Amino acid sequence: MTYQTLQKPIKSRYIGIDVYKGWGVWFMFLIHAFVQQITHFDAGLFIPTIERTVGWRKIVLLIFGLPIGVMAIWGFMFGFAFACTVAMQTMHLIDTDPKKFPKYLLNKFLTGALILLLNKIGHALFRIRFFTDGETIFPRLSVSYSADILDAVAWMGVIIPLLIWIVYKLIRVKKPMQLLIVFGVLLTMLFALTPTLIKLGESAIVWLEARNLYIPKLLITKFIRGRFRLLPGLGYGLMGCMYATMLHHKWEIKKIFRFTLSFFIYCMMGFVIWWLLIDPNWFSSFAEETVPIPLTIVSMSTMQFLFVLFIRTQDYPRNELKRVRAARRTTFWRRYSLFSLTAFSINTGVEDRIYTVFARFWGESVDYSSSPGIITWNVWQCIIFVLFIWAFWEVVLRIWEHYDYKLSLDWFLVQLMVLITGAKMGRSAIKPIIYGPNRYRMQELVPAARKVKVIN
Repeated sequence: MTYQTLQKPIKSRYIGIDVYKGWGVWFMFLIHAFVQQITHFDAGLFIPTIERTVGWRKIVLLIFGLPIGVMAIWGFMFGFAFACTVAMQTMHLIDTDPKKFPKYLLNKFLTGALILLLNKIGHALFRIRFFTDGETIFPRLSVSYSADILDAVAWMGVIIPLLIWIVYKLIRVKKPMQLLIVFGVLLTMLFALTPTLIKLGESAIVWLEARNLYIPKLLITKFIRGRFRLLPGLGYGLMGCMYATMLHHKWEIKKIFRFTLSFFIYCMMGFVIWWLLIDPNWFSSFAEETVPIPLTIVSMSTMQFLFVLFIRTQDYPRNELKRVRAARRTTFWRRYSLFSLTAFSINTGVEDRIYTVFARFWGESVDYSSSPGIITWNVWQCIIFVLFIWAFWEVVLRIWEHYDYKLSLDWFLVQLMVLITGAKMGRSAIKPIIYGPNRYRMQELVPAARKVKVIN
């Protein structure tokens, strides 16, 4: 078999983004098992547990715990990947057929609205106990005055295309380096203005509450309250626009990696400035629902490395053989990427029920007889529980895959969009997305003018 060295991506769909999103869903299942079930939504309980540990066990906990702790704040990675995809779609549309932009924006608005509706339905069905103390409890939809990841995704689906249209059409910036500078300046301004904007938003909420204007209040809270608030969470969207710019213009991987290192250094400078001059006590609130801005900067600057790693191995391979090998190693992560809406909506309710079964045999994982609470499960119990969660979802997804994830929330989203927009329903893309990258592309194995190697 012959193959050629590949310097640039070879197709429009970036497999690395699918793998990145799938990795995020998979890691969410595991980290939620720790943070939501084992610690009962109080990650701060790990601190007294580590402090009580001595000797080599403490060293091992720190070696493994610190990287996991950093990755645990990567909750916005799905929003980053989504923004990157939407930004590339928007850039391509404006470059090729700008008249279709209004229809595209409307589709994104409808998609976001349906995502939020289906998410609420998933919460209602999976986060309640239908039978409690002899009473039957019926599902009901509730309103949350704080932002979760799907709120951020829905808003980014509208804001990012509008932003790119403004930059392209009104500011008239299209060259890659100029776009990177514009998005970088906007990101910096967003972080600098976030504390002021949050204060203004809180004042506006007080004013709206006094007049019973709850719909405007709901919209504002998505920007200023919750772990996935859009201020400064939109910064992840702007970072996605930066990477979309480079991928859309088919930059070589070396240039992309140089940008990644430069952006990391820039973020670390901002982190140090914020720590020393604005919020020197940020670390004391790292486990709170509202992530401190310095921690957000660390999260943003580190998650991009995993993104570039997957793009490098999946879409910028040295040759076709290495690409296929990398694709086959990441098949199970692509399977998770197709289950994202359902995963975000139902994982907490499902894992809560699994935890209840474990708690019947091992007892509660946290002892609240003292303050703060203490994690009573030992390391091996925690590991076994997390591995069981992984095995459970792996089995569910492999079985559901054979039925193209029908009746999942992701499936309902597609069906509703087809019904609303009148689009034609094509063949399922699930199997091609999961297994398509694992096959050799024979048309791309034909030697070009580059150096050709031979595999015996």
